[in-house]
Amino acid sequence: MSNSFELTPVEKDVTQLAVCVRGGCKVYGRGVNAATVLKSIDLNVPTGAIYGLLGASGCGKTTLLSCIMGLKNLSSGDIWVLGGPPSLKNGNKIGYMPQQISLCEGFTIRESMTYFGWLAGLSSEKIEERAHFLMRLLDMPPIDSTIGNLSGGQQRRVSFATALLHEPELLILDEPTVGLDPILRESIWTYLLELTTNKSVTIILTTHYIDEAHRADVIGLMRNGVIISEEAPQQLLTKFRVNTLEEVFYRIIITKTEPSVTKRLRFPQTARETTTSNGPALNKHVLKALVWKNFLWMWKNIITIVSIFVLPIASVFVFGSCIGRSPTGLTVAIVNRETEVRTCDLLACHDKSLSCHFLRYLDRKALNLVYYDSEDEAIWAVRNGTLYASIVIKENYTESIEYRLRNRDVADFLIDQSTIDVFCDYTVKDIVMYLKKYIYTSFADFIGDYLEACEISRETVAVPLRFNGPIYGQSDPNMTDFANPGVILTLAFFMAAALTAGITLIERKEGVLERTMVMGVTNLEIAMGHFMCQFGLMLLQSMTPLLVLFYFFELTLNGSVANVITLTVFSGFCGMCAGLSISSNFEEERTAAYVLLGMFLPFVLLTGMLWPIEGMHPFLRFFTSFLPLTIPAESMRSVLQRGWGLSRPTVYNGLIVINVWALIFLGISYLGLKFRR
Repeated sequence: MSNSFELTPVEKDVTQLAVCVRGGCKVYGRGVNAATVLKSIDLNVPTGAIYGLLGASGCGKTTLLSCIMGLKNLSSGDIWVLGGPPSLKNGNKIGYMPQQISLCEGFTIRESMTYFGWLAGLSSEKIEERAHFLMRLLDMPPIDSTIGNLSGGQQRRVSFATALLHEPELLILDEPTVGLDPILRESIWTYLLELTTNKSVTIILTTHYIDEAHRADVIGLMRNGVIISEEAPQQLLTKFRVNTLEEVFYRIIITKTEPSVTKRLRFPQTARETTTSNGPALNKHVLKALVWKNFLWMWKNIITIVSIFVLPIASVFVFGSCIGRSPTGLTVAIVNRETEVRTCDLLACHDKSLSCHFLRYLDRKALNLVYYDSEDEAIWAVRNGTLYASIVIKENYTESIEYRLRNRDVADFLIDQSTIDVFCDYTVKDIVMYLKKYIYTSFADFIGDYLEACEISRETVAVPLRFNGPIYGQSDPNMTDFANPGVILTLAFFMAAALTAGITLIERKEGVLERTMVMGVTNLEIAMGHFMCQFGLMLLQSMTPLLVLFYFFELTLNGSVANVITLTVFSGFCGMCAGLSISSNFEEERTAAYVLLGMFLPFVLLTGMLWPIEGMHPFLRFFTSFLPLTIPAESMRSVLQRGWGLSRPTVYNGLIVINVWALIFLGISYLGLKFRR
């Protein structure tokens, strides 16, 4: 082929070029950690030309292409792309084939082309027409083949076809012919030449096949972040008086260390002022494609989605079955020195074996009574870890307790004889507290019934302190009711965060996210696509634990169901925003999992879910009030237990806090995406 494009040191008009870069610099990091990838680079790509960009791995080719497509911003310098500054809104004019496949491997060829075709604004009929044309051109497998089941070469053909689908003005191809047989490679080059000749399509490609480079109109040799040579292949061969491009590249590399100075062009002022479009912030056909793709991905990963629903339900079942219930079957030693009788008649006033009646009150489902003859043996069993407690009743218990109840002046000996000794293992606080309460309540019931049998009011021996009925809550509160608000909100938050972060990171890892953005899709549209798709999932994730708690575990509800649902849904929404912020600032699913796990335990411990925040260190008490779920958990508790509504500050403050945190997470997402560029 004859190359008709010649570059002079100075182009007369930047608008004559499809792509032009002047003084382009790209620096990652700051200070001593700064790494300069592009060093005052100059690039000229004429309209309707094939531009071959050659260079070793790590020389900055990918970064330069990302800046041309608008995925990244230059640290300094100017870029002109298709008559304006680089913008993601040029997506319909740019076709991009990255080095990796960058397609959803679970999709079929038809589904993948439908998605990217809709992003480009093509009708379904046009997509079908173009797909069949490209399949014949590239000798692709059947259109309903799953991409993940194809060979590497077949996958690259699908990737190439996707870049050509919407007939772009600018094609950016990264190693388009790698892994293809020579016949197909020749067919592709013939088609590329036809595009440039008949349709004035501009093509920038990178290739490792140096023998292919002579077919390009212009070759740019890149080294260490600089274009050190940019000429037509035939000009290079003539200039260096050699026969092959390999020899040309070798001579350039060993003789040229600095780029030739290119006169700075005066870019139009509009190119410096904006890189955005005046179009709508949200494009309907783009949102349609994004939502369709997200739902299709979920359907093809149905096991993952089902597990996401099963996990919170299983967690609630485990929580409701394990936490907050009173202990049962606690083994307690009994040493009754007064009598060996274990079966008593009805309690009477002058009963001769009150110890037997007390043990009858004590012998209920909660305790498993084991009788011992020796006090030492019983205490040793407690010390040995076999028993939780030992109860010792002395010889003259009945006579002593009767005398003590009827007389004010009682000798110390009788007081000691009428006192039941309890020896407990205090290792587990909740168990020993329950034992104390249970034994005390059993004794109070026993002694009260005995007094009434003697026609004496049980209030006679009662402690002169009266706890009236509860203003809020239950007279016998349990741990389940206390912890339920935190459990509900924590599950809603973290399940939504994990789902959002996971899907977004998988999309980025496969390269689909980058390819989607090259098509002109904005971060806002991507976020809205995920929110519109995942909001329904988040609702189901949040509501199913509530239904389980209400139906199976009789969750206390004294307030409005609507307020409970509102707090739960906003917690899930905040979790989605948190997941988005994580996926915007981290690359790997493993890192995101570490972050979520690192957040989970502090949230559980510091939000008042397992222990009141009033019992924390004063500094922690102040700190926890700023966490996303602490105040909302108290709001939920007030709705469930106290029956309060949104008119109460305690309730609406929870909604305010969780929405403020959602905005904070969205801000972190924005900063993370901006820093990437």
